[in-house]
Amino acid sequence: MKTIIKNRTLIGEVLLSLLLVSALIWSILIQTKTLVIILLSIFFFLLTISIVYKHKNSVYEEKKPTVKLAFDMGAIFISGLVVYLFENYLNISYLIMVPVIGLIGSLLFISFENALYLGSFLGMTSIDIGYFFIVLTLASLAYFFFEDAYSGFGGKLGSSAFFFGLIIAFFIKGGTVVNYNDVEIYLVVIAAVIATLLTTVIQRTYNLSTVLVSAFISLVGAVFLFIPKFDYGVLIASAILGASFVGMTLKEHLHIFLVFAAALLFAFLFVFIPFNGIGGRLGFTAFLSVMIVMGVKNSFSF
Repeated sequence: MKTIIKNRTLIGEVLLSLLLVSALIWSILIQTKTLVIILLSIFFFLLTISIVYKHKNSVYEEKKPTVKLAFDMGAIFISGLVVYLFENYLNISYLIMVPVIGLIGSLLFISFENALYLGSFLGMTSIDIGYFFIVLTLASLAYFFFEDAYSGFGGKLGSSAFFFGLIIAFFIKGGTVVNYNDVEIYLVVIAAVIATLLTTVIQRTYNLSTVLVSAFISLVGAVFLFIPKFDYGVLIASAILGASFVGMTLKEHLHIFLVFAAALLFAFLFVFIPFNGIGGRLGFTAFLSVMIVMGVKNSFSF
């Protein structure tokens, strides 16, 4: 079945597709483990199938932008700035502020919940405030194209935020690779699977806003930050936040067992792709996971 979407959305989808492809190639090139390189190369093939299938099954038509779009752009700028300031000047973790912004948007400003949630991901970027304002301004303006791109795919909002953060990181050599031990990897897998399935089941059972459910699950996950003498709080809270984005995928895109597969894939990519410290990285990882699983689905007609 073909999807009819706005003509300007084609530009957004092309940009996000290029982001997925280039970031995955980047991830492959920096790897030193042969098995990881092989797996990421297979994922690259599946990702390509998913992108081609999506564009072949979309019909693009003209549609004028609305006044709401301008307000969305403003909401992105404001929420991104709020999270950045709380993280960097008030020492309140983005792992708390991002879900708080999501809840505020989904409960009080429903019309702008997606824009507010997207902007909050930008605030996660660990760069100087000058560079941050560049990222924030560009991302706010680019929402003109990203508004409806890959609608209903988990992690799409974070990827929209990640797009410009990655560009800035490239020029200032930002973004790092983290080496995880076995215990940390097991914790990421467990947290990712639980968070993804909870988000999916709650959202689909009660037909709630995906932003509301993701933000709620993520805020619950932030509790791990406050456990005394617990060294894995940030790791678990981060995995829960990112995996909840996988669970935002609409059921017409992925059945529940494929969502489970995407959760496992998210855990793998969380561990083995770089870009830590770039706002939207968790959402991008979730989006990449969903797109790769979509490639499997499209290849075998699940």
